[in-house]
Amino acid sequence: MVDPPQIMRDAILDLLSNEEVADVATDASARKLRPGDEYVDLEHVELGVRQASGLATSPGYVLARTAVSDLTWRRIITTLIPHSSERGTKPAR
Repeated sequence: MVDPPQIMRDAILDLLSNEEVADVATDASARKLRPGDEYVDLEHVELGVRQASGLATSPGYVLARTAVSDLTWRRIITTLIPHSSERGTKPAR
């Protein structure tokens, strides 16, 4: 059985265009996020949208808002909202 975070992670990745997938896979996800940058930790999607503190993040597990279009980011937020409501919390912004 696939765990719910894996299902959410797959749903988020399915929202990305081919170009966005290529950008995330090459360098955008591996860069150090600047303080205040919004991102989704793909290993912990249940935490929703996070803001970077400036500390190093795990390369390859972070989907930065800057790596995707505004439309894709809005779709990601929409995907996360129902799941965060089930936990009784709002996604961090």
